[in-house]
Amino acid sequence: MKKIWLVGLVVLLIAAALLLMSPTFSKIWQGNPEESNESSQEAQPSSKEEPLEEEPPLSSSEAAVTPQEEDWRLVLVSREHPLSEEYPVQLQEVEEDFLFDERAAKDLEDMLGAAWQDGIELRLISTYRSFARSEELFTGKVEALLESGLEYEEAVREAQRWIAPPGTSEHNTGLALDVVDNEYYEDYGGYLNTPFSRYPAYRWLIENAADFGFILRYPEDKEAVTGITYEPWHYRYVGREHAKEIMERGITLEEYLGF
Repeated sequence: MKKIWLVGLVVLLIAAALLLMSPTFSKIWQGNPEESNESSQEAQPSSKEEPLEEEPPLSSSEAAVTPQEEDWRLVLVSREHPLSEEYPVQLQEVEEDFLFDERAAKDLEDMLGAAWQDGIELRLISTYRSFARSEELFTGKVEALLESGLEYEEAVREAQRWIAPPGTSEHNTGLALDVVDNEYYEDYGGYLNTPFSRYPAYRWLIENAADFGFILRYPEDKEAVTGITYEPWHYRYVGREHAKEIMERGITLEEYLGF
């Protein structure tokens, strides 16, 4: 009887040991570490920031435009900003045998009339030029410099300081003019040079041109900005409000537009 009891006790102990060693009992006893981790992660806020949504790029119609794209009067023409040969020009005859942008022609005629009333007889030398005419003038300047002894590349560079090649001349827009007065014309003819700055017409233009929408386009000491030497006879139409600010500040069209 005693042996039977001992055998039963041993069996019971073995069964208990097996139960303790089973994985199921271990999970129940210790708890499920995977569930514990998940609960912990849910309880703590994530340290990762949600990425900011990027704004979609502006469409071409919404993109910012420059002042010269908004206003035809501010079109910038230079070697760095050449004009397409297809640039549309709207021309009207002013004075006799001269063409100018029809949208600015009245302001030009008003300026000529106001000068005459003040005793200044302004004389137009050049207004609108076609691409072909610009090519003719530029080529002629290069040839003259070649005859003076300059090499071809040097002659081209020097010519560009005085005459703009086709597409880089403001005259191609119909918004620019070369103007002197009858007194200067009697002394020099159509030859344009800096002595014009000594004539009364020059002073009148400096003081009054902006009232009619015109600016001195290539001022003295601004060649580094414009790329063109001082031209006291060359005026450009930009509209009255723009002209007054440009002339009052003593700046160029490039500086006004932020170039």
